[in-house]
Amino acid sequence: MTLTLQGIGRFSKPDGDVVWAGLTTPQSLLILHHRLADGLNASGFQAEKRFSSHITLARNARGTLPQLETQHETVVDRLMLFHSTRVQDRLQYIPIYEVPFKG
Repeated sequence: MTLTLQGIGRFSKPDGDVVWAGLTTPQSLLILHHRLADGLNASGFQAEKRFSSHITLARNARGTLPQLETQHETVVDRLMLFHSTRVQDRLQYIPIYEVPFKG
C-alpha cells in the first residue's frame, strides 16, 4: 500500500500538543480500517468510530510547526498492532501482532 504524506498539523492539548503528518486515505486503507475495527469489536474491544489517517510525530509538543513543502510517498508493507500503556507516566507501545501485506 502506498501512502502519501500531505501536510503537518496538531491536536491541541493543555499539556502540549500532538503533532502529526496527514496521509492520503486510499480505498485500501479504509477497507483495512473497517475490517480491523469489525474484528476488534467482535473480539470484545471497543474500536473508535472516528478515523483520521495520520502518523503521530510528537507528543507534548510546543512551538511553531514546520511546513511540509512537498508531498512524500511511502510504501507500507505490513500491519502492526500495538498495545499502548503508561509506565511511570510515559506512554509505551508494545507490539502485539504483525502481518506482512501480500504483494
